[in-house]
Amino acid sequence: MPIDHEKEARKVIVETQKNRYVRGPLSHLNYRAWKAFYPVYSYEEACPLMLPWFKYHHGSDDISRFNRAYLKKERKVFWLFVIRLFLWPFLTLLRILRETRHNARVVSRVYKVSLIRQLIDQMKLLFFFNIGPMAYYGCGLYRYRSGYEQYCTRVKLFRLLDRIRPLEEREPVDDKLVFFRECQRRGLPTPRIFAAGYSGQWMPTFGPEKDSLPPIDIVLKPANLSQGYGFELWRFRADNRRWEREGEKLAQEQLLNRCQSKAMPYLIQERLFNHDIVEAISPCGLANARLVTYKRSNDDVALFHGFFRMSGANMDLSSISQGGMSSLIDLSAGTLLGARQWWKSIAEIESHPDTGAKIVGTKLPFWKEACQLVKDAHKNFELPFIGWDVVLTPNGPFLLEGNSGWANDERFPILRFFASAYLEVLERKSKREGLAYGREPSFST
Repeated sequence: MPIDHEKEARKVIVETQKNRYVRGPLSHLNYRAWKAFYPVYSYEEACPLMLPWFKYHHGSDDISRFNRAYLKKERKVFWLFVIRLFLWPFLTLLRILRETRHNARVVSRVYKVSLIRQLIDQMKLLFFFNIGPMAYYGCGLYRYRSGYEQYCTRVKLFRLLDRIRPLEEREPVDDKLVFFRECQRRGLPTPRIFAAGYSGQWMPTFGPEKDSLPPIDIVLKPANLSQGYGFELWRFRADNRRWEREGEKLAQEQLLNRCQSKAMPYLIQERLFNHDIVEAISPCGLANARLVTYKRSNDDVALFHGFFRMSGANMDLSSISQGGMSSLIDLSAGTLLGARQWWKSIAEIESHPDTGAKIVGTKLPFWKEACQLVKDAHKNFELPFIGWDVVLTPNGPFLLEGNSGWANDERFPILRFFASAYLEVLERKSKREGLAYGREPSFST
């Protein structure tokens, strides 16, 4: 019977979320309720219907058209649309109370915005801009009195990207094995993969070392998951020629068997190391820059968004979902701006909380080379938008992976650029399908 890889992937993600978010004496019942209610609860940030008094209802600008396109997509599942429309005001008001309780003190102390002002702002954004409380605090909208419409949450962005990334264009980017083959074929620098397998069998991969692992630190991770799910770092010990992780020691054959025994495709990859400049602000885990590029219809590629992810002490990962922190990048200079520990507080920090190293103003090494690398790489793929994870090593930038569904740093006003580009892609897609969509918007960086 063939293995359902998507089902196995969902198991890994759900179990990670269960262990991370659901605790207490009634954790089993809490988890079952959370799992059942999540499809409705996860949508409550935005009203599923464009109400007449919303700012975007009649607007002809690109951001208004972008938001109307988002709500048009969200009406596809009718029963979910009806439930969301009925529950939206009640769930969102509850979310306002919850988010305010978690964040109001920090905003009042650091940004001098009173509790009353925060509540008024959230109600205004909710009922006139269709912007929920998570976006208010996540995007840092408490710092502004206008320009709210230029910001976008990760959830909203990810759902919109689903509409313009067909499976045949997605696979060469999202599947780590296919991506590795493409990078090898195009001569793009990427970490080596020594083996890949599942369910007792090996998958065909490049490299002569499939059955003989080199004596170096290696990474074992799923071929089709992101955000650090299923990640394992194994450190090589020369004294006993074993790989160690969390007290467990494995010989080469045992490690290969561990990869083969997985129910979904796993790969064994070489471990990369941070550049010395990066090591101070990411002392344990591998830091990486998320650089987002857009491929125009004439194959010209533009870099329009970037942020840098760092780890804390005793963390093998810099993924934000696994407890890392992120800092916006000044794309013109390659320097870091204020960082945020998303899992801990919305307050921005200027120095690393564990090492004390200065984050703000840090000049990233090999910055021009990294920007040119992602632009050159995007020319080899069909997707209009790709989020690249670039590692800055002592030997230069490496492409760790590509992402067709990429996350953004919500503090950046991404719709200032992305809305026009997205509508242009929709129009090209509509023309291919024989549909009329409207005028072609401009895009500039």
